[in-house]
Amino acid sequence: MKIKFILFSIIILNLSCNSKSKDKIENNVTENIELFDSINDLTKDFEKNYTGTINKKINVVFHLKSINGIIKGFYFYQEKGIDIKLKGKLLNNKMVLDEFDFFDNKVAQINIETKGKNIFGNWINSKTNKNLKIDLQETEYKIVDLPKSIEGIYKTKINENEIETCNLTIKITKKNGEYYYNYKSESRNLNGKVSFSRNIEENEIYIVLEGIKWSEYRGDVSNQDDENYEEKELELPNEIDGLFNENEITIQNSGNAMNYYVKLNDCGKKYIEFKK
Repeated sequence: MKIKFILFSIIILNLSCNSKSKDKIENNVTENIELFDSINDLTKDFEKNYTGTINKKINVVFHLKSINGIIKGFYFYQEKGIDIKLKGKLLNNKMVLDEFDFFDNKVAQINIETKGKNIFGNWINSKTNKNLKIDLQETEYKIVDLPKSIEGIYKTKINENEIETCNLTIKITKKNGEYYYNYKSESRNLNGKVSFSRNIEENEIYIVLEGIKWSEYRGDVSNQDDENYEEKELELPNEIDGLFNENEITIQNSGNAMNYYVKLNDCGKKYIEFKK
């Protein structure tokens, strides 16, 4: 009887060990498959978008496309919105990218590797060897492309049925990869830099005319009828933005009773439309 009990205990122990070994093997197989898929993504043709930061504080958006391991793409700073050209290749599970300026000169190298849907690595300046960390996450949002033709003269649209007409022009030029504007009204002639705000979540582009102060800005005035309401003096914003589509700029020029502002006192319209 004692021998039977010992034999039974040995059989149970073997079954338990085999079950644990089987579970361990299955877990290892699952982990290896996930790791293989993560690495294998980089050996295939792909086209992906990423959002994240450089140096933990500069917000950037990357677009990378790989064909047979050769990568072409671009990225842009969200505060500026102008594409910066990238070229590179895959090395095992890593990407080595060269960054080029407007004159096609190499200005930096980007070394990154993936972990699942995350990218991490370094941006290195070609001249100074300044090294900044990169942290990116893959996103399903599409990147809004800048219009192919940005330069030109944009004039206010004149509709026959409108009582008030505004005679305004915005001339946009490009020099050394940077965009500049010349804004003209009947009383003003202003010049400055142009940047772009590209909202990939809402699939919209805004053009920003830097250095033009708003005419009026009172902010939230929704509770101005309250007895304890005290109007605060607010600093005037120093840039004018407008929705930017192919050959068109639309500026919301004034707010409402809840949020009072006037951007351009050269025109009394709530929405100012410019056509190229």
